[in-house]
Amino acid sequence: MTLTAFVLSTAHDAAVQTLETAHIVELTRQDQQRFVDTLLNPPAPSERLRAAAADYREHTSRATNKSRR
Repeated sequence: MTLTAFVLSTAHDAAVQTLETAHIVELTRQDQQRFVDTLLNPPAPSERLRAAAADYREHTSRATNKSRR
């Protein structure tokens, strides 16, 4: 193995390990319970969320209709 190949391999392994570590989220037991409770019993959508959904549907339906022409 050349020095360049060794350096690249080592850098790659370190980068992969860093990315894997960065994507792990650790929650306390209380946070886990709150997360599950929210998934099982989601809050009602706010007026702002309803407006955003309506805006999204309007924009995506226009894009779909334009592509069908």
